[in-house]
Amino acid sequence: MYMDFAGLLFFMTVLTCSIALVDKLFFDRKRNGEKRPWLIETAYSLFPVFLFVFVIRTFIAEPYRIPSGSMKPTLVEGDFVLVNKSKYGWWFPIIDYRLNPFEDPARGDVIVFRYPPKPKVNYIKRIIGLPGDDITYDNKQLFINGALVAKEYLETTYNDSPRGRPYLVRMYEEFLLPDANHLIYEREGAIIGFSGTVPEGHYFVMGDNRGDSEDSRVWGFVPDHYIKGKAARIMVSYDGKNVKLRMKRTGSKIE
Repeated sequence: MYMDFAGLLFFMTVLTCSIALVDKLFFDRKRNGEKRPWLIETAYSLFPVFLFVFVIRTFIAEPYRIPSGSMKPTLVEGDFVLVNKSKYGWWFPIIDYRLNPFEDPARGDVIVFRYPPKPKVNYIKRIIGLPGDDITYDNKQLFINGALVAKEYLETTYNDSPRGRPYLVRMYEEFLLPDANHLIYEREGAIIGFSGTVPEGHYFVMGDNRGDSEDSRVWGFVPDHYIKGKAARIMVSYDGKNVKLRMKRTGSKIE
């Protein structure tokens, strides 16, 4: 159990509802038309607002801002993505539980989840390994259940670093699924290896920027109930350095 924005929103919804309900049941009739106290009037006004926002964020969609370059070239800093909260069911704040009446997370999905070492922090990565999978990442080669995941070299380009020093990366098209592919970055000298089996009820995730992503290779697997939703589309993209909108990225689907 922990309190983040969703938890605070849930708490405020319950609080304003309780105040309004208690007033309606025990005090409203006794006023004989007199004006409600400020606190009670505020609770009546804010309860439907809190309820509406809570329902939208919990059961339908939630925005998420990309804070780093770990998912480049798929997602870049300044992308604001729309997270589908109903794709895998609903995650409930406070009680820390995800009800899943729909479909399970799938290989290749880009997901937003609670960062296992610090659950108050949200992370975004791509699902590589499903429960029971044997995963090996060795010398920049990815193996799933002993099979090499194919990739095709596209070009060598520059990637911006947080320190302002661009460096060369190789861009590949990775064929994680027979009918789906995505782009990844790899850079010289950056090798984070891994070998292990994904436990039941957990997922193995990686960033598309393989040389600059702290992911399951470093801190382990993501529990199923930590997953908050699937990243569906880029709502808007803002380039903070040049102070302008990236119109070509706005509205694009996340593959």
